[in-house]
Amino acid sequence: MELSQTSGTEYRAIFNNPGHLYNSADFNSLTGEARQMPVVYLGFKTGKFKLGIIGSDADGIFRSPFSAPFGGFACKDEAVDLADIEAATDLLTGYCRNKGLSAIELILPPVFYTPNFNSKVANVLYRKGFIPFASDLNYSLHLQTMQGYLESLAYNAKKNLHIALAKPFRFERCGNAASEETAYSVIRRNREERGFPLRMTMEAVRRTMRVAPADFFLLSLEDEPVAAALVFYVADGIVQVIYWGDLPAHAANKCMNYLAYRLVDYYLEKGMRVIDVGPSTEKSTPNYGLCRFKESIGCSIYSKTSWRLTL
Repeated sequence: MELSQTSGTEYRAIFNNPGHLYNSADFNSLTGEARQMPVVYLGFKTGKFKLGIIGSDADGIFRSPFSAPFGGFACKDEAVDLADIEAATDLLTGYCRNKGLSAIELILPPVFYTPNFNSKVANVLYRKGFIPFASDLNYSLHLQTMQGYLESLAYNAKKNLHIALAKPFRFERCGNAASEETAYSVIRRNREERGFPLRMTMEAVRRTMRVAPADFFLLSLEDEPVAAALVFYVADGIVQVIYWGDLPAHAANKCMNYLAYRLVDYYLEKGMRVIDVGPSTEKSTPNYGLCRFKESIGCSIYSKTSWRLTL
């Protein structure tokens, strides 16, 4: 196997279906430009390309992703042989050593994205000396295997949803820029009032929407916006909740229980398989209240592991 450094355009042509949004050339090129970071595109081939990886080494560490929830290797075929993953990992390590980098850091997606491939990559990384430096809990709703949404809810979540269903909520997918701005402002207020950072500006959201389809949703009560969600289409059959939240003053109305219920209904109708609700940990440290809420609304839990090799 040999390593080939490519341009973003070449990488896009080779890996036109990289498994998920965050391994795409378009997303990484856009993000690198916005953050003014160099983007490295590497392909691994034995005659034909079998594996690829996108990262950045701006601070002396090769990181994949460098500005996304997860990244790591992409494959042309999920059935790629273990020996090919081993060879690609060795070539990546040699490339980084030759550049004088101090470490490699890879964050793999939750295993449901490409189960066979991700499991093999994790096995190879472990055997090649990579050490887990974070293990985050990632929550997801698996729509096609649900026996019915109400049946999947914990007792308290059922009770809260019944409270919410008695309210005259209006749920809508935002259809214009003005309503999207309103939804974003609800999310921003939620984060500010709860003391959590909102990492993406509206400008950054719009920029990302150039390469990733997205939905904004707005929940109103008596014409007052009370909750909202921003959801990206990130892989075949998978959408990801980037942000969601309610106005704390309306918490008693159980807006989030209702919003989750309507999102499940909406994406079931769209034929999606999974709603990735994202992690409820930050560098492995749990937000206990968020963990309890996501578990109560029927989420499954998958590990999202960050791996590091010191060179």
